Amino acid sequence: MQKPILSSTAVLCLSLAVAACSHDRPAQSASGYESGMTPASGNTTTGTTTSAPTTTTPASRTAPSAPGALGGEANEALSDGQIAAVVRAINVAEIDQAKIAVGKAKDPAVKHFAETMIAHHSQAVKDVDELDAHLNLRPTDSQLVTELRVNATSVQNKLSANDEPSFDKAYMTSQVDAHRQALDTIDSRLMPAVKSQDLRQMLETLRPRVANHLQMAQTILDTQK
Repeated sequence: MQKPILSSTAVLCLSLAVAACSHDRPAQSASGYESGMTPASGNTTTGTTTSAPTTTTPASRTAPSAPGALGGEANEALSDGQIAAVVRAINVAEIDQAKIAVGKAKDPAVKHFAETMIAHHSQAVKDVDELDAHLNLRPTDSQLVTELRVNATSVQNKLSANDEPSFDKAYMTSQVDAHRQALDTIDSRLMPAVKSQDLRQMLETLRPRVANHLQMAQTILDTQK
């Protein structure tokens, strides 16, 4: 699913997020990227999206991606540098959107979730930058990262303009969508293309942490009216 993770794989989001399970730990005390946690509300009900999503093939690999999907041109060959840029972009997007939510959210659980996203994905950006430097990856653009940034900016603009009581639900809906997209991107685009073992390990560490964030977001969304 915004700088992307993991200091020589210590977990965006591309950070754009991405780099697990303590209970009700405040975002400020998070010791590492996306360490597991339960929603601030104390609700431990499992969301309907806890299982890993199946990797489906878009109807057309050359047509523009459907709304909500990332990287419609799946035939694009991604280098490790481009993969690192995608991960960073995912994390940066999470941070930018969460900053808006911290200022606008009314539900304490939503505000806590946003604070957690800032803490975890900020660490992820730092981690991916350190890995980039270690591997000398030189993150570069791709169609995938460009599309990801466009989608993230659209969501950010909508959240910025939303001053309605429905903001909390809108933000949590966007978070469910974003984390589903991130999982699909990792599964269908990044893992099949990665060459560096260190970068692969980062992605393998990131995936369950993104899945945990998705579960948290879905659980909180289910409480919104």
